[in-house]
Amino acid sequence: MSDSLLLAKRHYEEAKKMLIAKNLIFFMEHIGYALAYVGDNTALLADITYLKANALYQHRKDREALQSVIQAKEYNEGEKLFELNNNEGILNVRLGERDKGIKIFKKLLDEADGIDQLSRVYNNLIWAYLALYRSSKNDLLLPKIKNFLEEISPIIHRLPERRKMAFYNNYGVYYFYKKEYAESIRLTKEATRYCIEEELPLIYNNIVDIYLEWNQDDCSNFIKEYTTKAEIIALMYDNYREVGRSYYLKAMETLRKNDREAALDNLYKALEFFRKADDNSSAINCLTRINEILNDLKEIHL
Repeated sequence: MSDSLLLAKRHYEEAKKMLIAKNLIFFMEHIGYALAYVGDNTALLADITYLKANALYQHRKDREALQSVIQAKEYNEGEKLFELNNNEGILNVRLGERDKGIKIFKKLLDEADGIDQLSRVYNNLIWAYLALYRSSKNDLLLPKIKNFLEEISPIIHRLPERRKMAFYNNYGVYYFYKKEYAESIRLTKEATRYCIEEELPLIYNNIVDIYLEWNQDDCSNFIKEYTTKAEIIALMYDNYREVGRSYYLKAMETLRKNDREAALDNLYKALEFFRKADDNSSAINCLTRINEILNDLKEIHL
């Protein structure tokens, strides 16, 4: 083995240690050196590029992760290639390219091997269609989403808990868009039974979304409870998007009570975290809300 290849392996091993230590700065330094020294050794290139793509994905550096996923696909195959394709679909949806994500997931349905991969792709495809509905409000999408949910329903009892969580959360979101709020809350709370801690902020914030839309007089305590829990756990895992969502939802609750000053404070905090998460669409939505409130306050002061 050449000196250059030895250096590549050494930096690759150090990068793995930095990833475990959650030190992304030093991880990127070592992975950069590993790529510089590896040359054309395709086996090690596959390992290095896969590790880099997964690390950026885990740390929610979505734009950089997408570039790294595309690079890693050149060298990886089998189960790792499936993982990379799946993550590419998720990243496209997160970055607003919902149609691209849907196209990737549809292709993966034919490539999935076994019930776990198949259920994972189904859940992600449903999630992508729900995201598309959220942005387009095209009611023709809802029957299509319901069909996908019904196709996967018969095998739910056989799935790993994480897949059950995604299924019940998606079903809850579907009923939210159908404005059947009691059923939406029931299904979304069911999802919490199958959650690992890291995923709870997403579910808690979804529950708050439903309560806010339902607009019942006695839901304020629930909203406070779930946004607080979502914020605390999301910060533990550097999930800045869900931290931003929790602040945004707090702002919507204070607006419901006509407390514009408190709403502004929460919206500015939400904007900060959405920018950290590179979530441009949520940041733009935040800015729109901030400007609306500032204009309202001007009129009041006049």
